[in-house]
Amino acid sequence: MNQRKYILENEFDRASSFFDLSKERQLKIINWIHMYFIPIKSCNYQAMSSYGLKHLYERWMYKFEGKSEYLSNGELKGAMFAAGFSSNDYETSQHCHFNISKTSLNLLHEILNSEYRYVNADNELTKATNLMITTRLRGEL
Repeated sequence: MNQRKYILENEFDRASSFFDLSKERQLKIINWIHMYFIPIKSCNYQAMSSYGLKHLYERWMYKFEGKSEYLSNGELKGAMFAAGFSSNDYETSQHCHFNISKTSLNLLHEILNSEYRYVNADNELTKATNLMITTRLRGEL
């Protein structure tokens, strides 16, 4: 099987697998993408690939919501497309890249590596942190 066919048919790498998730989970992932990623005009090949982004989501879920939540590479790809991002290497790379601002990605890394931790979903610290992140992202770009 050639690489392109494998990428498009492998159930863990198919972007369409995102639409097999519940509507609630789809919305949660898309909201996370909109919260942390700013689109730029062209694909950023120096930023993290779809595989790395899926791991960031899983880390974020554990850190800020206190639960492990698996997300496949394909589900992340589908979510990125559904959120309005684009990729030039989707059909040729198993771990594709999107038009994500490096600044927004760096800020997410900073937040994930910060001392802030999960307490509960309604915690004011989490709300304040999310507000700070969003304000800082929008203000720096």
